[in-house]
Amino acid sequence: MSKSVLVYQKVNNNPFFSIIMPAYNSAEFIAESIHSVQNQTFENWELIVVDDGSIDETAGIVKKIKSEDFRIHYLYQDNKKQASARNNGIRIAKGLWIAFLDSDDLWIDTKLQIQFEVIVKENFDVVYSAGNYLYENGDTAIYDTINGIMVGNDLFKKLYIQNFIPILSVVVRKSVIDEVGLQKEEIYYHGCEDWDYLLRLSKANKKFIGLSERLFLYRKHSQGTSANVTKMRLAQAFVQIGNFDLQISGKDYIVHEIKPTVDSIALTLIENLKMNETKALYNHMFKSLNYKWVLVNLFILKVFGRYSLIPIRIWNRLMSVFLKFSFNS
Repeated sequence: MSKSVLVYQKVNNNPFFSIIMPAYNSAEFIAESIHSVQNQTFENWELIVVDDGSIDETAGIVKKIKSEDFRIHYLYQDNKKQASARNNGIRIAKGLWIAFLDSDDLWIDTKLQIQFEVIVKENFDVVYSAGNYLYENGDTAIYDTINGIMVGNDLFKKLYIQNFIPILSVVVRKSVIDEVGLQKEEIYYHGCEDWDYLLRLSKANKKFIGLSERLFLYRKHSQGTSANVTKMRLAQAFVQIGNFDLQISGKDYIVHEIKPTVDSIALTLIENLKMNETKALYNHMFKSLNYKWVLVNLFILKVFGRYSLIPIRIWNRLMSVFLKFSFNS
């Protein structure tokens, strides 16, 4: 361990890192995840486990480990999903930097130490890294990211297309969170609140560095349903619409990228009789992008209700032809 780490740990009474771990029915893996924190070579941390209304043995497992390690804290909340759990953990965090680890994932032993060494050398706001996937049979595979120093519009352009930053690798300065705010807890962001938050940090011109070292194991589960896929696509659309920047992406992006995506998701939602979700998506597009043509979609939904599929499909095709002609003329 470096001299700088040892000196900090001896003279500072508060933790350097506050690690936020949301947990929901996590009894199968949470002990292993907590142990991966306890095994860190950098020891000046606190772990805040936020139990999001678990009904299995999660609480008992955490409390037993907590009784043997004063750095571990347990907080219970009614089930409000991951963003709420993270936000409640951040609210009571005492560390200068905030780290995130889900209750089934793992860190390698030197994860925090390596990131601390980077932090003390240069003035970054967010530090993240590459890692590995961990499959149910024990096999691993490479989890790559984009490495190097990034800031401002250059970072936003890359991140807006795809979230390449794994949240379990991220450490972020607490003062930055105080400035930018907490994660969004709205239901339609569930599953993509991390991406939304990273985009907000990039839009605030915060300085990121991505490390090539593989500092985590992201547990990859096999289960998944078509309903979950649709829900994730809806969350992705909400993030892209909510973070759209006209000056960076241009109006063409709305027509050629966002509109086709929204059209596709909306039709799938209507097919599955998810009318409230469809209305929320269209309203989000109108309020965030001032895209007035979508008011016709909302009108069709109001008039035809669950029978809106065919009229909306016809309207979408007419609009696509019109917009294509307008942009080509």
